This record gives sequence, C-alpha cells and structure tokens, in this order.
Amino acid sequence: LVAALGLQTSFQWFLFQGYVVLSTTHMFLQARSGTTGYSPIAATVLVYFGKALVALGMHVRTEGLPFSALFEPSGGRFGRVPIIVCTAIPGACFAAYDAMSFLTLSTLDPVTYQIVVHCRILLIALFWQIAFRKPLTGSQGLALLLFVFASLSKCADKLQSVHLTSVKTGLTILFGQILISAFNTVCSEVLLKEVTISTDLINFATYTQGLLALLLAAMCAPSLGGPMVVLEDIFGVAAWQKLHQDPWMISSIVCLVCFGIFTAYFLKELSSVLKELTGCCVMLLTAVVEWPVLGASTCTRSSVLAVLLAVAALATYNLDPITAPSTDGKGKKAQDFAEPKKSKQAS
Repeated sequence: LVAALGLQTSFQWFLFQGYVVLSTTHMFLQARSGTTGYSPIAATVLVYFGKALVALGMHVRTEGLPFSALFEPSGGRFGRVPIIVCTAIPGACFAAYDAMSFLTLSTLDPVTYQIVVHCRILLIALFWQIAFRKPLTGSQGLALLLFVFASLSKCADKLQSVHLTSVKTGLTILFGQILISAFNTVCSEVLLKEVTISTDLINFATYTQGLLALLLAAMCAPSLGGPMVVLEDIFGVAAWQKLHQDPWMISSIVCLVCFGIFTAYFLKELSSVLKELTGCCVMLLTAVVEWPVLGASTCTRSSVLAVLLAVAALATYNLDPITAPSTDGKGKKAQDFAEPKKSKQAS
C-alpha cells in the first residue's frame, strides 16, 4: 500500500521527521535568542555561510573537489543555460526574502506577519501546479485550506494585538516577500529534481550566491547604516562577544544550518506542497511541548480548534497524497515525479 502521506522509503521518512523536529526546535530557540542584541543580519549571514560550508563538505566527501559540473548546460526545461546561472535564481530569491524580512518585521507586528505568511501555501500550490503541469486533487486542495484555517485559528487569541497602522505600512512589502518565497520554493524543487548534478553541489552554489547577494544588499541598504556599520555588526569584536554570550542564538544558527540542508533534500525527494503541510505536524508537536511539558501557553478554544484542523488537514491529505519514488541523487524529471496517487491498491 502507498505509505502514509506519500512517504515510501525510510529516507523519505527520515527527511520528514527531521524537518518537523528542526522546524519545531527552531521556533523554541528563536523565541529565547536575541537577548544580547546580536544583529539579525549577522546571524543570517552566518546561517548562509554555515549552509554553504556544510554543503561543500558533503560534496567533497562524496564526489571530491571537481566543480566543473556547475558550468555545464542544465538541460531539460532550462536548455543550455549553465547550471551556475540557474542556481543564482534561488540564491538571489533567498537573499531578497531575508533582506525584505528585516524591513517587514520592523513595520509589522508579529501576529499580522504570521497570519499573512501562513497564506503562502496557497501561492505555492498555484505555482507548483503550473511548474509540474499537474493539478492538485480535491482532497489535496482541501487539506491545504484546512491548514490555512488551522494557522489562522492558532493566531486568533492574539488578534487584539494587531495594529492597523503597522498593517498599512508593511503589508505591501510582506506580500512581495511571500510572492518571492512561494516562487523560490517551487523553483528550488524544480531545480533539485531536474538538474543532473548532486544536491550538495547545488546547495553549495545556491547558498554561496545567496550569501554574496545578501551581503551586497545589506551594505547597500541606507536603513542599515552603510557598509562599514554592516561589516562591524558582522565581523566586529563586539558582535562576536554578543554572540558568545547568547547560547540560544548560537543554537538557533546551528539549527537553521541543518534545517537548510534538510529542506533541499526534502524538496528533491518529496514536494513543496508536503513541505508546507509539515506545519500541521509542527503545530501538533508544539502543542504537546508547550501545554503539558513547558506550560508556556494555555490551552484555549482557538488553539484546540487549530490542532483539530491540523489533524483534519493531514488526514485529508493522506487520502490522496502526492507520491514520489526516492531519487538516486542524479536528478529526475519533474514531470515523472508529480503524479498524484491514482488508486489505493497494493503495489
């Protein structure tokens, strides 16, 4: 029988569970970090550097030092465009998203930010269907809507803290950020599935280009004080002292580095639609940890409703999940991947 949620191999289950655990862990770490005033820009730069370094190490361990494959034609829908040019697209999108997030978080309250960001899954579903030329089934679409309602219900208790003035000044930037994020998620999935080089080499190129683009954007942004201020926030002695005094921030950075590597393999092996739906599992796991274990939040009607909707979303998606055979690391045509399950008969 088709495995639960379309997960058919032990490696896919490992990726799914690891993604959920890292996502949940990062939420708790991020809530406790930043007490010393360490720059979020500097933290983001370290995350990009860590992802690129880990990807490089994984590539060298498995395939050695050659990087000439990056300059070969991508093939498929990308034609003769060099692979390194294709990886620059998600790299630039990563940088643009993070650069815009600094502006968004400074003009929007966290609740409004979370409410709007959760609607990103609808855009991802649209882009995914266009990119893979496969419409979502009724149960898959319903599962996405249930997850959106679950996310909104989770935020319901804090709606009174939403400030309309902040919404007016920051929503335009946030919508642009969400558009970039949705496009980049699907673009990365297509790239990872169709380009016939190792995932580690794609990761190294993408995160290196993203790091360079982020540094350039940060140093050119007038609101950040100019290049010297940015460089001081990243490389200055005071900055490293602040980081050393904030173990939660260090843990958060390490978690995000691992999270980035897991995300790439998740998109290659599974799908961006399922990646977004992992938020249901994160919601469940967070509730289990926060309510009885940590006592960090109270169990309200809206939070219980959010958990029930998340369970319903997973159950609905499981009726007809997107299935994907495990890839061999050499690339796989996305058209062959995106077949929804046709029947429930035993294989």
